[in-house]
Amino acid sequence: MSRPAPPQGADPMRRLAAGAHLVRGATAGVALCADGGCRPLPGFPPDDELLVPRSPVLAAARERLGTGHVYSSFLWPVGGRRPLHGHRRLTVLAAPEHVPLR
Repeated sequence: MSRPAPPQGADPMRRLAAGAHLVRGATAGVALCADGGCRPLPGFPPDDELLVPRSPVLAAARERLGTGHVYSSFLWPVGGRRPLHGHRRLTVLAAPEHVPLR
């Protein structure tokens, strides 16, 4: 059974941001777009070095969603291979089917 579409005029990005804010410790967030780009989520800083269009971390996130995961969490190295400055935890949440991300 499919979910009903949101009311006309409802901002789907705000709904996505509300879900992202449920992730404990979230400091950044973007919505992945069907065209390969991404859009910043309201309420999060607009720039994050890992969350830029066509970045390797977003490619990994897309891959996880593409295999049917609705939720996934993984570590990503910060600072390149040398010098490594630790890791950041990334959490990927699938959007409801009726949210247009273009």
